[in-house]
Amino acid sequence: MKASIFALALAGAASAHTTVYSISVNGKTQGLGNVAGGYIDSPPNNNPIVDVTSKSMECNVAGIKASKSVAVNGGDEIAVEWHHNNADASDDIIDPSHMGPITVYMSKAGSSMSWTKIAEDGYDGKSWAVDKLIKGSYTGKPGQHKFTLPKVAPGEYIIRPEIIALHEGDRIGGAQFYQECIHVKVGGSGTTALPAGVAIPGHLSAQDAGVHFNLYGSYSSYPIPGPKLWNGAGAAAPAAPAAPLSLPPQRSPHPPLPPPRLLPLPPQKSLPPLPQPRPLSPLLLSLLLLPAVLPLRSTASAVARATPVLPAALQAASASSRMTGTPSACKRSSELRALSGHQKRDAGVFVCGS
Repeated sequence: MKASIFALALAGAASAHTTVYSISVNGKTQGLGNVAGGYIDSPPNNNPIVDVTSKSMECNVAGIKASKSVAVNGGDEIAVEWHHNNADASDDIIDPSHMGPITVYMSKAGSSMSWTKIAEDGYDGKSWAVDKLIKGSYTGKPGQHKFTLPKVAPGEYIIRPEIIALHEGDRIGGAQFYQECIHVKVGGSGTTALPAGVAIPGHLSAQDAGVHFNLYGSYSSYPIPGPKLWNGAGAAAPAAPAAPLSLPPQRSPHPPLPPPRLLPLPPQKSLPPLPQPRPLSPLLLSLLLLPAVLPLRSTASAVARATPVLPAALQAASASSRMTGTPSACKRSSELRALSGHQKRDAGVFVCGS
């Protein structure tokens, strides 16, 4: 491949030059711009610049001066179209031996310009940018390469595309530079300002690795010369911070509940006093205590052998009944009727009327 490039370089060394003829904006052509009344500062011929210190490095040799600008907006896709002799489809654009990078610079219009690099393409390990240009790899049309215009603030700007042909770059001063200046008027609502750029000439030197480069040697990469690509190229302006969300007051679908009412409690009636217990008579008390004094046996024989011990009050009542037999004694002895027959006998109690 490198041998074929060398052969092409010898064959087309004096006849394969190129210049910018027109641009398209978002796919729509803007017509020829390198004519009188056009929008491109065009040189009188298609010869390259080889002295990197020449003032002509900025916008090429003075020829036809642009008299109008193309209306564009930030974020538009711009396609630059190059040709060798004319804009016909049969035009050879540039000699295939003129391999090298393509760069794009941008500046605010004025008497003194500051150039910012907004696009570049060099060698991707297989193809050079110029090779893609010839084949139409960028847009599908041979001779075109494209880039996205940064969303800069409205105003008049100059766009400067440039091709560096390296077919003679193996010697100092051998690289060839092709460039033009395209006038555009940016509209829209962009707010980004171009950063401070570089002066041209002065953006590179003849000794730079990407300028003094042996196209016929061994390489796997290529250092594109000039300043670094602006990292804000094609980026949208920063969005304003969102305002805090304010929600309207929420209304409940149900009416509010009334506050609870405390109902008065009815007056409490006092309970009647409990009746006082009547004291037990000595005889009844003795009967209640009798199970504890006279343990019962489980058999009748055990009960017969038991010797009951009666309280003194019971014994007195029994004695009184035997001696007197008075009605009072009979009344008291009626309380003993609850006793079993053998208990009465063992106690020696004779109950009146029994």
